This record gives sequence, structure tokens and C-alpha cells, in this order.
Amino acid sequence: MEKVTRLILLLLLIVIGMYFFLPQKPYIGRSKIQGQGLFAGKNYKKHEVIFENIFPYKDNSTMLFNPITKEKFDSYILNECHYINHCSLNKNVDILSDDYRVFRVIAKTDIKKNDELFIDYNLLHKHFPFIAPALPNYVSC
Repeated sequence: MEKVTRLILLLLLIVIGMYFFLPQKPYIGRSKIQGQGLFAGKNYKKHEVIFENIFPYKDNSTMLFNPITKEKFDSYILNECHYINHCSLNKNVDILSDDYRVFRVIAKTDIKKNDELFIDYNLLHKHFPFIAPALPNYVSC
């Protein structure tokens, strides 16, 4: 029994250590509204930058505004950002750009660690036409 207790304590210490010492960047997990989603790896304050540039794989001299092919979009975007789900009522992140070259993801509200990150695809499409709007079959939330 003593060995089992030691093992349990060791596992508990490992889990606690992982919680405090693993990188605190957003992570992909199971979403309650649509398949997989992106979740906060730490607490964020309103207006805090979550990602400095969601399109790190494109040349920073290239401006993005007009519609582009899905293939080109997929080749530019940071993988994790594919998992930000659409939510028109409870959006907690937004994308901002001053020059249509660098696109930051920012917190629209205070976000707690492990909260899912949501954005309104329809509003985003109005500001950045190369980002597709929500499809009719997307879940409302």
C-alpha cells in the first residue's frame, strides 16, 4: 500500500508541475459547440494580444484584403487559428490589423484559462473579405 501512495503522490506532483510549468499558449481541445476548438492556456485581460500574427507564413509585405483561395489562406494561417470557432453572441476574441499585413488576435473580454476562444466570422468577414463568413449550418451560440 505504501508504494501505491507514493506513486499517487508522484503522479499528483507531476500533474501540478505540468499545470504550472508547461507553456501557457492556447491549445486545441474538444469544443462544446463544434468538434474541436481553441482554448486559452492562461488568463487574458481585455485587449491583451493572444497571437501577434495569425498569418506568419506569408511575406509581411503582402497585403491581405481581397478574397483569396482557400489553399492560399490555409498556407498562410497559423494552425491553431483554424480551431477558433464561430460564435456571434459570446465572442471573446477579435482580429485587428493596422496595415492588412499583420493580423493580431486580441481578447475582446477578460478570458479565463481553459475558456474556449470564440470569434464572430460574419463581423470578421465584413472587415476582412478574404476570411469566409459563417456557413448557414454553423451552430448558434
